[in-house]
Amino acid sequence: MDMTPKVRHILDFIDSWAPSSTKMDFDNVGLLVGHPENAVSRILTCLDVTPSVVDEAAQNQCDLIVA
Repeated sequence: MDMTPKVRHILDFIDSWAPSSTKMDFDNVGLLVGHPENAVSRILTCLDVTPSVVDEAAQNQCDLIVA
């Protein structure tokens, strides 16, 4: 059995901790780019996704950015 975490596992955890029902009208929540079945081994976290954050994620071979 493959126990590799998937994007959907991370999303489910985040939603259990901070339900999307608590978002403000202007907040973008959920998966904005990518596929929920993609495997995740490295995550980069940030407040805002900027070009430099994307570059850092790529340089560090991150599979997911959580902002």
